[in-house]
Amino acid sequence: MPQYTHLHNHTSLSLFDGAQTPGALARRVNQLGMGAAAITDHGACYGWPSFQKACEEVGIKPILGIEAYLVEDFDSIRELRQKKLASCTDRERKLRKTRFHQVLLAKTQEGLTNIMKLASWAADEGFYHEPTIDFRRLRKRSEGVIATSSCVQGILPQLALAGDPFGRWSKRERVEKAHEITELYLDIFEDDFYLEAHRHGIEDEETMNNLVQYLSGKYDIPVITANDCHYAREEDYRAQKAKTCISTSKTGNPTCFGDPEAGKYAHENMHIKSAEEMVGLFEEFPEAATNTMKIAEACEARLPMGKDEQFFPEFPGLGAAETAHERLIRECKAGFRRRCPKSPKKYQKRLRHELEVIGKMGFSDYFLIVADMVQFAKRVGIRVGPGRGSAAGSLVAYVLGITELDPVRHGLLFERFLNPARTTMPDIDIDFDDARREEIFRYIRQKYGEGRVARVITFDRYGLRSSVRNLGRIFGLEPTTRDEIAGHISALDEEPDTVAEATEKSGPLGRMRQEDERFAKVCDLVPKIKGLARHASQHPAAVVITPEEISSHVPTERRGTERNGGETVTQFDGDQLEDIGLLKMDVLGLKTLREIDVAMDIADGLGQKVSEEALKARNDPEVYADVFAAGDTQGIFQFASDGMQEALAEMEPSAFEHIVAMNALYRPGPMKLIPQFIARMRGEEETVYLAESVHDAVKSEVADILDETYGIMIFQEDVMQVARRLAGFSLSEADLLRQAISKKKTDLLTNQRENFVAGCREEGYSRELGETIFGLIEDFAGYALNKAHSASYSALAYKQAYLKCHHPTAFYAAALQVEDDLGERTGLICGAKRDGIEVRRPSINESKQRFSSPEAGSIRFGLSTIKNVGEEAEAFIGERERNGPFGSFLGCLTRCVPNARAVKALVKAGAFDEFGLSRAAMHSQAGEVLSYVRKHQDSCPASHWKDCSENSSGNQSGTPQAGNSQVENCQDRPEPPAVEDRPEWPPIKRFRAEREVAGTYTTGQPIDAFPGLVEIYDGEIWRREHPQHGASDYKARCGAILSVSEATTRKGDPMWWIEYITTDGITEEPLFEWRYDAIKNNLETDVAALIVSKADTGGEYAGMYSVENVVPMKDLKDENAAGYASPLHSPA
Repeated sequence: MPQYTHLHNHTSLSLFDGAQTPGALARRVNQLGMGAAAITDHGACYGWPSFQKACEEVGIKPILGIEAYLVEDFDSIRELRQKKLASCTDRERKLRKTRFHQVLLAKTQEGLTNIMKLASWAADEGFYHEPTIDFRRLRKRSEGVIATSSCVQGILPQLALAGDPFGRWSKRERVEKAHEITELYLDIFEDDFYLEAHRHGIEDEETMNNLVQYLSGKYDIPVITANDCHYAREEDYRAQKAKTCISTSKTGNPTCFGDPEAGKYAHENMHIKSAEEMVGLFEEFPEAATNTMKIAEACEARLPMGKDEQFFPEFPGLGAAETAHERLIRECKAGFRRRCPKSPKKYQKRLRHELEVIGKMGFSDYFLIVADMVQFAKRVGIRVGPGRGSAAGSLVAYVLGITELDPVRHGLLFERFLNPARTTMPDIDIDFDDARREEIFRYIRQKYGEGRVARVITFDRYGLRSSVRNLGRIFGLEPTTRDEIAGHISALDEEPDTVAEATEKSGPLGRMRQEDERFAKVCDLVPKIKGLARHASQHPAAVVITPEEISSHVPTERRGTERNGGETVTQFDGDQLEDIGLLKMDVLGLKTLREIDVAMDIADGLGQKVSEEALKARNDPEVYADVFAAGDTQGIFQFASDGMQEALAEMEPSAFEHIVAMNALYRPGPMKLIPQFIARMRGEEETVYLAESVHDAVKSEVADILDETYGIMIFQEDVMQVARRLAGFSLSEADLLRQAISKKKTDLLTNQRENFVAGCREEGYSRELGETIFGLIEDFAGYALNKAHSASYSALAYKQAYLKCHHPTAFYAAALQVEDDLGERTGLICGAKRDGIEVRRPSINESKQRFSSPEAGSIRFGLSTIKNVGEEAEAFIGERERNGPFGSFLGCLTRCVPNARAVKALVKAGAFDEFGLSRAAMHSQAGEVLSYVRKHQDSCPASHWKDCSENSSGNQSGTPQAGNSQVENCQDRPEPPAVEDRPEWPPIKRFRAEREVAGTYTTGQPIDAFPGLVEIYDGEIWRREHPQHGASDYKARCGAILSVSEATTRKGDPMWWIEYITTDGITEEPLFEWRYDAIKNNLETDVAALIVSKADTGGEYAGMYSVENVVPMKDLKDENAAGYASPLHSPA
């Protein structure tokens, strides 16, 4: 049986044309009985750690390499590229864009480093359309590297094929050049240069193979064969074709998968062939297979995976002979005196324990680095979050000022954060004000050096819906059909893993697969491309710091624009960086922190000083009563959803631990426990520990652990402490149990079950009881939340709730200023009005750029919040501040000369209403006024326009006033056009115009014209008995429809989504076919209407309200008339 190693292979991290994951490559090679394989992705080392890990899992040898892009002399090519294209010769134009393929394999550790440095240089200084190297750089980094002549795109094959830029050379010139390049390769790589032969049925390859045979004989160069594998199996060719078609096709091309031009970058026979197939293909190269085995045997380079070695940077600035751990102890002692001055001895004991574990695990530098980063942020006034994830369970993190909550007081466990029995890195994620995060990154680069810091790459991969959408496009499915398919997938109760599962669960998708051949083809290919990498980008939060030059540990690239110089980014993503033992940190941005800062600034401007101590106290009864217990948490981080507000109103929390519990409970898994928790909290139900069946046996042991949660295991920390108390586990062992349950791995669970039951027996419990308790723990731990995370984010929510309770104007103004989502913004405006705060239209004389509060109880729209205004807002505000308020519409336009789109948008939003003209008049005449101003602005200096256009009488025509010496130079210009008033737009046009440019209404809602009817009808709820269907619950709201979107149910029946606005914000409800025909004529947008909805008790929309009736409010009976309830109690 022949032996063979594939040395030229691409994965989907060859982003354009690779159609197999690194794991699929390793598994297929193993299935074919081969003991090694190489990864040689185009131009980058993106998949190295994943490939090595996959190879080790299946027991084969990984060979790490790259198919680089090569030019002969980069510096001369760079000079050509700087030369104007028009002055280049034909050959020079070809040289500018020509690059060749170059396979490089890491033979030794030095070779591995050399390839990483080559890849890094190519993707930074050498980048021109593609990352590029040259022979000079190859010579410098050749030690420990094996090179081959590559595929038909290699420089030697291109000489034989007369490819660019050699097409105009004579055969003799090309032969001489081929000898020159071959000798150059041999001079650089000596015995580590191989000639490479291919055979895929491509004519050019036979010319290349003849050259390979000739050069091998002349120079005694060994030959290898390769299949340039881009996919695992022969049938996967269609996946490669699909992937390249997606990348190259235009959106409007309906037949692109069948278009030869679109699919020209995909090739058949480029799969992983067996050793027998490869040997049989190349009878003229009998030693080639043996040579592949020699290379495989010689290549010993490996990435150091994280379990073997950690590469942490040293914290800079340590004292002479001071270790990082000594500095950490010193900093902790100082912090302990500040934050725990009168704490009991258990605090000191815990601090000593944590420091001992941190020191033994080698994480002292890490804690110092994070603490220093947080201290910098606080020094320069960047708001930092109270904590995130499990890090709040560390007392060391607390005394260093990294986190805000006392972990001992709140029952948070260190072992949940840092378990000495786990080999994984601790994860201290920090939230910062999202608008100032770049300052943190800049500080890290300055502190540790540009060459040791990089941002982190991330890869977008095809998911189920993106696979369907993109494949649908290249198979000619219409955009509406693709949207419909994605909608059916989204409508399923749970996100399906496969397209087969989706078509089984969704009737319309199943029928479409049977009836539409195009969709059937899409379904066949989805499993082939789902999970493949699509493109790379920069992770918004992750950063890595290395102890030495970063390219010694990980290849990098430059991302960004030439204007900003870009940023150095790793070629390994975050998971891969951790696999190779590097320190990756997430500098996370959270707009909630910005909202708090903005709110405090606004409150300060209103003369309302807010203290940080009040925000951190978490003990104000008014905050709990008026915000949380009232269910008035709109705009509050983690507590804003309608369902959460209802749950809070039912719960009536009165203490911090209550909202921590609700934050953990209000999620899909544990939500079912909320009624039980509330009943026990109110004393309506007796507290039962774990379950009735074990209550009596375990109560005495777990009562102190679970009293706070009324006997229910809500948090992961509860699970860990119960395991410690009942089975005698250490907290480290209990954390491993929690982790095994969350991963749901059968072998791990079986082992943990046995250990737990054995532990229970040693503690005096029966085997049966141990089994029962483990079952309960397994159920709870599957959805339990980390208490440290829940408590930290609840502390953040409390700060917002405090502001909302005591400084509502500042709270809402800040939330509106920071919020970009128009739907959320509309809800906040409604909430502010409901709380008695006036939200005023934008004003050209009063508005700032964004939402602001001119006085307590009042918020004003900002100019830049209006569509199409953009930078013009700054111009308006700057002119107003320099030369005083605008006196007229004409005066404003003449002084600022804005673009017409901005003016018309501001007119629609009401920003010029103070000038006494109708919006209709200003909108229709703005263009004429601006044309006049632009034509004559040179004849009248800008500083004079104020006097020329705004006189004391408020003359809208802008006639200059006699006797004003400042305007004498402007007397000769023609009379400006008079802005003549005209009838105002009807209300419906005004409301639609406001929504068009502001995303919401700026001067009230349509229902404001019917206050009496709103008082009668809005918020009515009732139950109605149906003879056949039983009782149904109804509700009525006064509002206005914003949109009507056609859709289909899972069964394929027509339905519509009705989005409407009320005084509470925006609501979206389904409208079914059986009611549509009866009320379709009443579904006009932006018209005051009464919307009646019925609670659905069954089907796919069970638990939701569906629209039952819509009645324009102008058609409702007068509020004094009897029988006004008829639209409520009987459908139209």
